[in-house]
Amino acid sequence: ITMQSLIPRAPALRGLRSTGRHVAVCAKKGKGSSQGKSAIADLLKKKKDEEAAQVASPDEYRDPEVRALLLYTVDSYYRATKQPLIEADFDVLPDALFNAPFALLIHNRFQEGVKDPLFIYGNRAALTLFEASWGELVGTPSRKSAADEQTTQEERQRLLDAAAASPVGAVFNYEGWRVSFKGTKFQLKGVTLFNVLDPDGDKIGQAAVFDRYVTEGGKEVSIEGYTPAGADAAAAAAPLLPPSQEEIDAAEAAVKQWGDYVRTLKEQQGLTNKDPAVMEAVGNLTAWKAQLASLQQRLEAELAAAKAAFDDEDDEE
Repeated sequence: ITMQSLIPRAPALRGLRSTGRHVAVCAKKGKGSSQGKSAIADLLKKKKDEEAAQVASPDEYRDPEVRALLLYTVDSYYRATKQPLIEADFDVLPDALFNAPFALLIHNRFQEGVKDPLFIYGNRAALTLFEASWGELVGTPSRKSAADEQTTQEERQRLLDAAAASPVGAVFNYEGWRVSFKGTKFQLKGVTLFNVLDPDGDKIGQAAVFDRYVTEGGKEVSIEGYTPAGADAAAAAAPLLPPSQEEIDAAEAAVKQWGDYVRTLKEQQGLTNKDPAVMEAVGNLTAWKAQLASLQQRLEAELAAAKAAFDDEDDEE
């Protein structure tokens, strides 16, 4: 699945923060020694962690096109709700959203020529809930997330149409039944469905975000965030080093290169912002602009911290 026509611009990353909603997993009470129960719990947790780690590879959800799509999505969520979706720097946004304590799904409704919208993104929580891998979800018609029953499909379509026509670009607090790829039924709770917009403000997709659901047996479950283990955890926990001048120079060069390319496409080839080639080039341009801004902010922060430390030393003397 290509997402060339959904390449996002880089938003200002306005006030990104996590919802912070999290619940602990509690083992069922039963007979047996505490040691035995502990061993079983450890095995179940290990199995759960292994399964959660296998739903997608970093190469899939860190893909440049996916990163760009997520920037659009974050910006569109803020436009619709005036609330940030998650707290994350540009560098780690794909990982932060993929492992977030809420489910996030995106399909490509409004994309030119699309009559049966396809899923183009699902984060770890969504993939786990729908019992699918990245490869199984992405490219599948989104209508298959609901039961193949006329009333259910009509209700789902009314929801999508309501969000599309909404003055604010979103529908809030939706509840509805869905079915996993393996046939498990569950009811979504507190869903926000919002339109994903391009740089011109045109609708190019829709995203759904929610942090709780109810099982078929009636148990309400709050979605947990996922904490990577091993090398991924070490990388996520490691503090960012000050950017080098070479990194900043490379980002500046990339911004200039993509800016020149966009102008060439428009001025020499007569293409417009609606053409896939221009949209892809603009996506790369804006992504590099965001990367450059992130590097500059990190450098400024390090310089400010160094100056503050130097001033403290002078005060002590």
